[in-house]
Amino acid sequence: MADSKISALGENTSWDDSDLGMGVDVSDTTMAASGTDKKITWANIKATLKTYFDTLYPSGDSAAWEDFSGSVTFGGVTVGNGEIDAKYKQIGKTTFFKLTFKLGSESAITGDISMTLPATAVTLIELLNTRIIGDSTIVDSGTGVFYGHTVISSTTTAKLRISKVDGTYETGAAASSSVPITWTTNDEFTMVGTYEAA
Repeated sequence: MADSKISALGENTSWDDSDLGMGVDVSDTTMAASGTDKKITWANIKATLKTYFDTLYPSGDSAAWEDFSGSVTFGGVTVGNGEIDAKYKQIGKTTFFKLTFKLGSESAITGDISMTLPATAVTLIELLNTRIIGDSTIVDSGTGVFYGHTVISSTTTAKLRISKVDGTYETGAAASSSVPITWTTNDEFTMVGTYEAA
């Protein structure tokens, strides 16, 4: 019986309908016809695998980064009429995010810059504000660029740290209304990061 099934598989140009000789029809969930010779086809297997892997590796529009510009909140920032571009992507527990804030005429930097994370992070064992999860940049419009890091501040918050190199070793400094620049319209900062979600 098995030989005849293998022979039939070889003669069939469309494998999707071919009986693989495993004795069960995965499309028959009731198994009502007990005792009959059921079959598994290649089409059944492909459909089952696709359903499973689509949950792990989404494709098409579902793979696009999601916008969280409307839900992010800041510390040390008066948003006013500034522009926010914030997006994130989760693959399993791994969370990627990127955020840019451009100051408008009614915006201001008032102190240590922080932002809410798009998804709650796992609890860390080290001191907060020390785990670097990405890079940060500050653009002084028409003048220059300053570099720094994004650090995790809590399970729900990240902070911007500016690279400070006035000593022997690099350290991280908090932003303020005058650090590293006197902020004005069209200046901007970007924070990117990758972390493990809870």
